[in-house]
Amino acid sequence: MTTASQDNDEPSYIDYETFLDPNFKPAAFANSLVVATNNPNDSTLDLSTPLSRVLFDAQEVDSHIDSLTTRSAIPLLQYTQEQTSASARIVDELDAQIKTLNDSYKQLEKEVVDKHAEADEVRQVALRLWETLRLARSVGRCLQLGRQLEVQHADLGGSGAGDDQAALVRCSYTILSLREILEKRSQGEEGFGLNRVDAVRSLQDTVINPIEREEARENMASAMATLYLLSPLVTLKAEKWEKWIPRYLLVALESYIRTALQTSVTILSRALSQLPTLERALLEVSAKCQHIVALEIILEATKAPSHPLLPADARQSQVPLLQSMYAHLETSSLPSYYWRTMASNLASRVQDIVNRGGVVARTLKSNKSNVGDAIRHAVLRGCQPPNALSGSRRTTGNWERESAVMVASVVNNLGLVHPKEYDIKDSNVELIGTDIDHQVKYNSAVSEPAWHANNVGAAAGLHIWRIEDFQVVGWPKDKYGQFYDGDSYIVLHSYKVGDDKLGHDIFFWLGNHTTQDEAGTAAYKTVELDEFLHGAATQHREVQRAPSDEFLSLFPRISIRAGGVRSGFRHVEEEVKEEILTLLRVFKNPSAGANGLVVHEVEPTWKSLDDGDVFVLDTGDKIWVWQGKGCSPMEKAKAAQVVHDMTLAKHVDVEVLTQAESRSRRIVDLLGGNDETPTDGFKASRPLAQARKVGQEGTTKKLFRLSDASGELTFDLVKDGPTLSTDDLDGNDVFILDDAGQAVWVWEGQGASKAEKSKWLHVARVYINWLTSQNDDAYLIPLAKVHEGHESRSFLKAIET
Repeated sequence: MTTASQDNDEPSYIDYETFLDPNFKPAAFANSLVVATNNPNDSTLDLSTPLSRVLFDAQEVDSHIDSLTTRSAIPLLQYTQEQTSASARIVDELDAQIKTLNDSYKQLEKEVVDKHAEADEVRQVALRLWETLRLARSVGRCLQLGRQLEVQHADLGGSGAGDDQAALVRCSYTILSLREILEKRSQGEEGFGLNRVDAVRSLQDTVINPIEREEARENMASAMATLYLLSPLVTLKAEKWEKWIPRYLLVALESYIRTALQTSVTILSRALSQLPTLERALLEVSAKCQHIVALEIILEATKAPSHPLLPADARQSQVPLLQSMYAHLETSSLPSYYWRTMASNLASRVQDIVNRGGVVARTLKSNKSNVGDAIRHAVLRGCQPPNALSGSRRTTGNWERESAVMVASVVNNLGLVHPKEYDIKDSNVELIGTDIDHQVKYNSAVSEPAWHANNVGAAAGLHIWRIEDFQVVGWPKDKYGQFYDGDSYIVLHSYKVGDDKLGHDIFFWLGNHTTQDEAGTAAYKTVELDEFLHGAATQHREVQRAPSDEFLSLFPRISIRAGGVRSGFRHVEEEVKEEILTLLRVFKNPSAGANGLVVHEVEPTWKSLDDGDVFVLDTGDKIWVWQGKGCSPMEKAKAAQVVHDMTLAKHVDVEVLTQAESRSRRIVDLLGGNDETPTDGFKASRPLAQARKVGQEGTTKKLFRLSDASGELTFDLVKDGPTLSTDDLDGNDVFILDDAGQAVWVWEGQGASKAEKSKWLHVARVYINWLTSQNDDAYLIPLAKVHEGHESRSFLKAIET
């Protein structure tokens, strides 16, 4: 067999058939190969040894393989070059085709964009045409309703009241239809775009708005007339008809002004802490003052209706209602009253900001000039009447005094020392003349809604109110006897004296953690309630730690819990902690009769336990009752009532354990006890025990006189010892009775001067502070005030025995 290389007539050294021959022998083949390739001129090779033959064969094979490889690589390289050239030609052709396709695509894309833009333009034109048609239809409907409203309004003043009523009803329906269209101003709604149409704006300005204002004014006048005529007359005697006032009307108007004031103070005080918002806040405050101005204009133009139940000589049919409002608020201008009252409230807010310090206080101080100018302009702007009523009142007036008061309430308080936090030792009397005094001053007794509900002061009974954000809020009857240590309360006890007379005791109860605002409001509202009762009540200050016997005797069960309402003026919001344990101490109240009971929340620790009382532990998922070995059967029974009330709110298991039971150790463990904690011998003073320890043994009664008969106000000791009596009192002065440290009584004579009446609280505070310097617990002494001719039984007992 030969290969392709035989075309060059070169001998082939490899015979493939020989390799395939069954008789093939490598040695013989190698010898024949050597013989065939040897040069006849070369010397003869020695191939006699195996090694020489193998080396020779390997050399020859390698030489021929190299020769064959070289001859085969050249065609392969030539073929590869030819294929590479062909591929390059193909790539060039493809690039040309791709470029053509890209150019075609770009042209197509441009044509599509142009067509889309044309289509979008057509769509926009169609939408504008549709909006124009819709707007034209809405305008046409508005104009039609406007003409209809003019025709209907022209029917007013016809032949009879019935015709006028029917015309008003038709006008109202038409106005409602117009308002429905004009108020739908969102995209796609019927009224969208109507505010850009001159005809519609003219319709609103010349027809709709005047008619709406007239209708609103008539409604307001009707409402005021209704409140005027419904105001009660039954409490007046025949000879006092001229002193009658439209109470319901004045209360409603004052409530409106009070709400505007509270909202304005809150908005402005918040803005003073965030100066970038001050301008917007002042605009809101000025707008509210303009509402007050509008109210003043309406009251000035509205005459009092003729009251059919009043005598003819006492009727005020031609007197403007504004005069009654002026007299009620003791002012000569509602805007002036608005700004001055706000200034008194704002001063404490500014002091709070300065007291907190930090960046806010420094920013406010550094910008006080700009802040003062902004407030001054806001006052002047707010005192102007609204545009709708600008022609009803002279806009001239000097409001510089009001603006000066407002500016001073902010600027003059920057950098001042802050009033201290409320301290029960200072009681309420320290608050006289402070900002709290101004805050509640305008809430006079005759206008306080709380005093006119539930027959207050007209029948025997018990009434309780809680102070919430400077307001007197009625306490639910099912919670009578339950108090929170973070609150202040007013309690009125009215009782019969004889057959046709009532006696009254007013208690203002101050919790251990009540705020200064709440305590001050409770004190002043107590004075108001006394005025409402014509000065016939005995006023009592009650402190949580040391309530008087008179107060405790009002409730068969008194419960004092932790917590309370949060005031909107001073309380700082704190993170509410999850209550895990609540421990209530139940014990007999020796001052409240045979069935008297006190339920007082105490610290949830085993150190609060006492062998002589019953304790109720609420763990959230179970209620435990721990009966001390010295508790009475009545305390056990009353504790069962407490548990019953608690399980009405949530359904949990109840387990009652006596101290003698070994399992009672479980309650001690729940309260933080350990192996070293004892199981008996627990002793903890009762929360109200100090009420019985305030008076020092061996002290005597003392009677002091507060008088200015000499031209100067003096406070002198009149008598001391056990022989005091009512004969020692003089109706021309004020007397203070120290009942041997058990109570301090203030007796106000009917002929006492204004100075004596205004200073008794201050003098009583000074005296109690002096007692506190002698005895640390003297500040807990109950303080009460009585009027000559309306002495309580407790006062008479204190001075006669």
